[in-house]
Amino acid sequence: MKHLRQRNIKILSELTSYLVRIGCSDLHIDFNTKGDITYISFTSVNPDISEQILNDLTSQLNMPRRQDIEEYYWALNGDNDSSSELSLVGMMTDSVDVNYTNDVLKISLTRLK
Repeated sequence: MKHLRQRNIKILSELTSYLVRIGCSDLHIDFNTKGDITYISFTSVNPDISEQILNDLTSQLNMPRRQDIEEYYWALNGDNDSSSELSLVGMMTDSVDVNYTNDVLKISLTRLK
């Protein structure tokens, strides 16, 4: 797949920007590539995440993978402040887990080549 590293960078950038915008602090990012699989996880502290924000985040990131869309639109990710960019991140990943417990938000993404 062409531009694999740049696509991973766009995912990292978009989710980092989103988490900072919703007030997350103490943000930690783990990025690991093993063979054909990329694992990305974000852990952050935010005592003020509403149920609405959490539901929107979860539903947008859990979009089915769409490699056809990814091929054409990945470069547009990060160009504005719309929540639709989270949907594009969802379409670029194969699985997502969002967990919010004791004011700690953890997002884990898996992306196959």
